[in-house]
Order: sequence, then structure tokens, then C-alpha cells
Amino acid sequence: MSVVLVVTVSLSYASTGKDSGHVIAISMLISAAAFVVGGLAGFLFALPRSLTAISERSSAGPSTQQQTLTVRANTNLEDVSDWLTKIIVGLTLTQLGEIPDGASTLFHTLGAALGDDEENAVFAGLLTVFCFTVGFIEGWLSTRTYIARWMAAADRPLRSTLRLGRTNQNRD
Repeated sequence: MSVVLVVTVSLSYASTGKDSGHVIAISMLISAAAFVVGGLAGFLFALPRSLTAISERSSAGPSTQQQTLTVRANTNLEDVSDWLTKIIVGLTLTQLGEIPDGASTLFHTLGAALGDDEENAVFAGLLTVFCFTVGFIEGWLSTRTYIARWMAAADRPLRSTLRLGRTNQNRD
């Protein structure tokens, strides 16, 4: 639905100018770039964490819990996601005053690619913010919906193998 909206708005905006093919092409590139950057940000903010296995040891007493050392999935992607998320939030908070100037420069640069009119910067800004927001939401929802399922499905054979190993160990 968002793609249809962006295409419709770009077509209607392009019909007001002289080089509509150029405006449509640049609008689609701006939209795609903003959507991809927003999607990557949504992915970083939504990446699920792996849980560390905790098991109860009956020989140590019923109330004692001990963390077990088992084979587990590599969590480098989780670590990088966590670091980048903290860096992005930290930089955003420390540079809050610079964001309007940076956004204005970006929107004027993108607007200049659309043509000479001053309103092109407004159109480019609205297009960028809209597509970034839609990309962020889509990236976040897709990551929360699918990646968590895929990670659980990938760990399922490992869990069953570990259970089988514990069962065999208890028989010995």
C-alpha cells in the first residue's frame, strides 16, 4: 500500500513539472534508499536475544539453580546489533541540536536532484521521512515476526540433541 501511495504521489508531483520522467525516477530512488535505511534500523532495534539455559540440579538440592555450559548459537550478530543500537541512540541524543540542520541539508540536496523549484526540498523531505518510517516499521515487524521463529527453529535440533545426550548420561 505504501508503494502505491509513493508512486501515486510521485506521479502527481511529476505532472506539475516539465521533466516528469526524471522526477519519478529520482523520487523512486529516494524512496527506496529511505526505505532500506529505515528497514535496516528496524532490524537492528528488533533483533531478538538468545536465552541462556538454566537448569536445576537435583543432587545439589531442589532450590539451587546452576547455569549449564552447553553448545549454543553464535551471538555476534546480537552483540553487534546491541552495540550499534546503543551508538545510534547515544549519537542521536548528543547531536539532537544538529539534526534539523543536517535534515535540512539532506532535503535541499535531494530536492535539487528533483529540479530547481524550492518546493522540491519539501517534497523530498516528506518522501524521505515517510519511506524511512515505513521501512523502519516493516523492518521491525518482519524481524520480530520471522527472525525469532527462524532462530527458534534453527535451535530446535540442538535442543533435542542436548536432551538426548542428557538422557543417555543419566542412564550411565
